[in-house]
Amino acid sequence: MYLYARKKEVSKVKKIAWLENIKSGDTLSVEKLAGLIDFIPCPLNTDNEISLPKIDGFDVFISRSEREDIVDLSGRIFRPEKTTPVRLTLGIRNNETGEIAETAPLLVPIYKPYVKPTLSREEIEKAHRSYQRKAYGVFVHFISEYMSDWGALSSVYTDGTPVKTVDELSEAFDAKAFARTMNELGAEYVVFTAWHGDTRTLFPSMTNRRWRDDRRKKDSDGAKTYSERDVIADIIKELQTYEIEFHLYTHPCDGHDFNEEDQRLTGWNDEEGEYAVWNRYVNELYYELCERYADHVTGLWFDGQYNHVNNGEVQQRLRNTCCAFNPGMILTANLAFEEGKIYETPRFNGADYFSWEIPNGINLETERKISRHQSDINIAKGGWFTRYPNTHKFPIIPTAEEMFRFLVAISSVSKEGGLLAATEFYPIRSGEMPDDYLSPGVGDEMRRLNREYISPVKESIFNTNDSKAYPTKENISVCDLSWGVANESLDGKTIYFHVLNAPHTKKLILPEPKDKRKLSSDALIMHFNGEKTLVEIQKIEEGYAIILPEEAEWNKVDTIIKAQIFEA
Repeated sequence: MYLYARKKEVSKVKKIAWLENIKSGDTLSVEKLAGLIDFIPCPLNTDNEISLPKIDGFDVFISRSEREDIVDLSGRIFRPEKTTPVRLTLGIRNNETGEIAETAPLLVPIYKPYVKPTLSREEIEKAHRSYQRKAYGVFVHFISEYMSDWGALSSVYTDGTPVKTVDELSEAFDAKAFARTMNELGAEYVVFTAWHGDTRTLFPSMTNRRWRDDRRKKDSDGAKTYSERDVIADIIKELQTYEIEFHLYTHPCDGHDFNEEDQRLTGWNDEEGEYAVWNRYVNELYYELCERYADHVTGLWFDGQYNHVNNGEVQQRLRNTCCAFNPGMILTANLAFEEGKIYETPRFNGADYFSWEIPNGINLETERKISRHQSDINIAKGGWFTRYPNTHKFPIIPTAEEMFRFLVAISSVSKEGGLLAATEFYPIRSGEMPDDYLSPGVGDEMRRLNREYISPVKESIFNTNDSKAYPTKENISVCDLSWGVANESLDGKTIYFHVLNAPHTKKLILPEPKDKRKLSSDALIMHFNGEKTLVEIQKIEEGYAIILPEEAEWNKVDTIIKAQIFEA
């Protein structure tokens, strides 16, 4: 974050953030200045003292510090072992008259000493390789009511009542049930909301408090922007029980949901200033997030296509902030509604991976396509969060069989997270015990997906490599695959054929492997009930023929054939 701030940008931010309301020709009194100064920039990692504003004809000094052991009255910083917010009161002295006035106490985060991570290049590459083999994640939005471009949006309780405030929302979250549910769904990784609408954080953010809440006018209509409960920390603790990787959904450009006052305070509309203030706010927020959780979070997911966070140096600065505590952090950017568009090179330099946002997954066979990019599919056509009571019946929900076939297909080609299945998770009032925290029908099918299909054959899907012998074509629907797809074990010695579109006979003809390797003659059919059946692979002129025994039939969902593959 601050290690990478440009001097020109910092100067611009200071000018706007401190004295934006002072007009040329104003008569400045100490009382007026004290009322206008409502913000002190967060010290850079390398700073040893607080930076105070310079105003001609006036002296600005620290008159009071609630923690002089951390920031003394001369402004010197003594970095604490634990990051600590400190309130400083500034004094304003008129050098001509000697008059003095004080500001309100201003919150300044004093971060613990920054220690550069010692992750080696090999360890960073290992983290990325691990993610590139991920096939299945679950995405959950969890938001309190805010005014969006589409009107009021909010997660709702099981009876359909909207959750009004961020504290109400955080207290209505059951972290144990959430982790248990994600495990029941079979997720390799989970993406959960750190903040979304109106950038209300599900942790007690010092950044939001000091940039927005503390600076508002007394009659402000702005809602509280941070929760007192640390929901993120609670999820981290519970997911560790199941060894599920955790990614955080974030939105670096959600100022369009702010009220006018918060937009002014954060520089959202300052196009002339190249949104320097906005990006200062965003970088401070991400620094706080990563300083808190980087040791336990695998990745960050960015919504909004970096609006106001421009490609180039500005995105690079944010990227540096996000990787400051974990250089192996997985950074994924939402491409929005660009399904079918493949990016050979990064569209945004702020991320390494990209996701297609797909509003619903009604027809995973014919309408959805597979590619190297992550497919973030809303499983039920409703919303990315609970919008209906649990008595609501979605008209169409993909079956477990349809989801499995899509998952298998994308596992053979995606290097950016595979299928990210978006579902809702209900907030719950104290004492309530719902039958399911997921929306009606959705939870049943997603649990069945894992129980009946993923779990029995996960070795053929999870922690595999895409096949070099039989590579899958990108940007194609499941129904258009000629026969199916193939994955390979990490050592390259085992190949798993997933026959999704079976031939009309008991013989499947395959061409010669692209990489000229050879297939073993004996193979196994992996059945979903755990049984295995011997199957013959014959070498033929065209390549190979997989021949089912007389008593076997092609499974309409997927016939999985495990074979050995070796160098010629």
